[in-house]
Amino acid sequence: MKSALKMAAEFMALSARTAPKTAGKDYIEIKIIDDDEELKELGKQMEAYGEKHGKRNYDRDGRGIISCGAVLLVSIKDAKTGGLNCGACGYDKCVEALDFHHINPQEKDGVLSRYSRRVFSPATKELIDREVEKCEVLCANCHREEHSKRNS
Repeated sequence: MKSALKMAAEFMALSARTAPKTAGKDYIEIKIIDDDEELKELGKQMEAYGEKHGKRNYDRDGRGIISCGAVLLVSIKDAKTGGLNCGACGYDKCVEALDFHHINPQEKDGVLSRYSRRVFSPATKELIDREVEKCEVLCANCHREEHSKRNS
């Protein structure tokens, strides 16, 4: 049973490691604990933390960890935000001033702002994702300048 629990934790760790991440950056740290003494210590620390800070259910969860056989810990270390900014000038002060600009206007199938007003569904998300792939992020000024170049 112990080996099956560890294998399940390893599969979960693999899923966490290979899940899509912002800008392809991987900031996650993963640790599998399956040693009985380590599990006991972690469980006791959870119980103590809950008691000290008045956190409900930490005692229950701590006891669960002591008897569970394996725990997968996933954390984020030194993560940086995805940071939307203008691809032309670097403007990043106000996200509302950033636009999605279609790189090739002939490939434009829809207006992203219209999609966002629809009832959100997997189909709508797929439409949005397909449309965003055809775009670059530009601030309002650079976006207007880009369209001005095309129209002159």
